[in-house]
Amino acid sequence: MNLVRTGPPDLLRRFVPTPYKLIHGTTTFETNDLELLDAIDCQAIPEEARHFAIRIVRDTCADALHERRVFESDRLCLISIGSYTLFIVDSEEQRVFAFLASDFPAARICEELRSALDARR
Repeated sequence: MNLVRTGPPDLLRRFVPTPYKLIHGTTTFETNDLELLDAIDCQAIPEEARHFAIRIVRDTCADALHERRVFESDRLCLISIGSYTLFIVDSEEQRVFAFLASDFPAARICEELRSALDARR
């Protein structure tokens, strides 16, 4: 009998490779979807957030629903769009994480990213 050891599942997609990178000034964008990188408008990022590290992961297995919810605390802002799309802004660590459903439109990335960054102020 052969046992195969596997670690716990990576439900948050923390270890998904993000090989596509864009560095604009002191802002770093990284993603696993080239279409998303092409859709990013660096000028749309608010001035005070231009030193953030932004990681965007496209989940190829999840389809989006479109109900939008915003959760905020002193340090964090989380925007949830349906069950599979999240934008998380950590203002203390100056990082943004985004996990997108497979059918989330790339053209909407800047709008939601700006909304998440504006909400943290």
